[in-house]
Amino acid sequence: MSNGLKAGFARIDISPMTLSVPMGGFGANELRMSNEIVDPLYAHTTALESGEESCLYICVDLLGVSEKYIALYREAISAATGLRKDRIFICATHTHAGPTLASKHPNTLKYAEEILTAKLVDAARRALADLKPAKLSYGTGEAGRPGCRLTFDRHYYAVEESKKDNYKPEDLLEGVGKVRSGYLKGEGYCAVQHKEEADHRIHILRFTREAADDIVLFNFTSHSTFTGSPKRPQISSDYSGATINRLEELLPDVKFAFMQGCCGNLVPETEIEEEGIWGLTYPPRATTGFKGELPKVVGLRPWHKSHYAFGAMLAGDVFKILTQEMKDSETDTLAFRQRIHAANYDHSKDELVPKAEEALKVYHAEGHTPAAYAWCAQFGLGSVYACGDIVTKSKLPMTGDVELNAIRIGDCAIATIPFEPFCSTGQHIKKDSPFAMTIANGYSCGYQSYLSTKNSHPLSYEASRMRYEVGTAEILEDQLIEMLNELK
Repeated sequence: MSNGLKAGFARIDISPMTLSVPMGGFGANELRMSNEIVDPLYAHTTALESGEESCLYICVDLLGVSEKYIALYREAISAATGLRKDRIFICATHTHAGPTLASKHPNTLKYAEEILTAKLVDAARRALADLKPAKLSYGTGEAGRPGCRLTFDRHYYAVEESKKDNYKPEDLLEGVGKVRSGYLKGEGYCAVQHKEEADHRIHILRFTREAADDIVLFNFTSHSTFTGSPKRPQISSDYSGATINRLEELLPDVKFAFMQGCCGNLVPETEIEEEGIWGLTYPPRATTGFKGELPKVVGLRPWHKSHYAFGAMLAGDVFKILTQEMKDSETDTLAFRQRIHAANYDHSKDELVPKAEEALKVYHAEGHTPAAYAWCAQFGLGSVYACGDIVTKSKLPMTGDVELNAIRIGDCAIATIPFEPFCSTGQHIKKDSPFAMTIANGYSCGYQSYLSTKNSHPLSYEASRMRYEVGTAEILEDQLIEMLNELK
């Protein structure tokens, strides 16, 4: 065993229980109040200590945790444990079937400020009390296989259906706006290739402990949207919880925690290259424009239980890496870098605020209706949510603070990103990192909406919602890579 490294673990249920709260994801509005717990939500807390350094890494089954609540939870945990606030890292799995912390509903405030605070303090105390000597190993492998992937870019290039078998580069159209809706409604367009290659890699940190269960943190990159929908008020940890359940059946002496990657543009669906795009998540899309029979995959219906099958598939890939691909870390160093970067907010659409406010009035009066969406679209504002973001951004100052963290754990590192970043951001950080394995952890230590890259279509859903100026993603990538090099 290592002479210096120690690891501890605690898991605590953070489900809202009898309290009905507004749900996160799909617009995060107060019309979707939780009414049933299908899969419990947890805070998976890992404590690490090496020499004079120590930290907590808390993975919560929530859509995201804003800077306001990160500060609240750090303050409470630090007061209870004596741990430095900048050594407490909190990330979200980004399930779309959990409470939103963005609402001002009284039940949200009670849940976020009282219940969740107490539970995270309890989890922190338990994890620190569980610290035991540990040895670190790490491994990397792929999820799925060529021809049957578990995630892909939800942006694509489309062509007119008559050209799908013989198209030229100049025929390609980006799948947004008219092209995307036209394709989905079978109006003469079809998708032919994804805009960006998804990140199919799984990254694993394993802490083997003396006379105690091992601890495994695994990182994968894809949205958690199986169980969430605008009309489904059921609480669920989505595929990450299902994956953990299956893994702990396979390895009962190991405790698992999931770390989300940079999945702002990735969705958890299966790409069957020979058959075209087939969606697991949303059945109405599966047959849109599809010719021929759907692939025969056992156990993926009914659709709202698909996360169990997806979790079983992902768990199989994690299990393979754990049993065949792991390497021992040569060091047990624990070190940290933190920067607070002042990023420029995007005020380029401030002149559209009156139109956006008018569109939102219609939307709030009519709710989720085609007429309300059409009213927003006629102003060229992209979507109802884009209208809300245009109004919100107009009220922001010129710059905002972005917390970046680089964490060294032995031969490996973690980079935290407080956004919903595109997968290329994570790939660039991992590619240029000097460490043997680097995890790019999105939705971590804050949640400031999307972080789209320079090559994103300006009218895409994510780009229109981003708070910061175009080019911010690339600046933050460079900052994190520099921090990782400092740690090395």
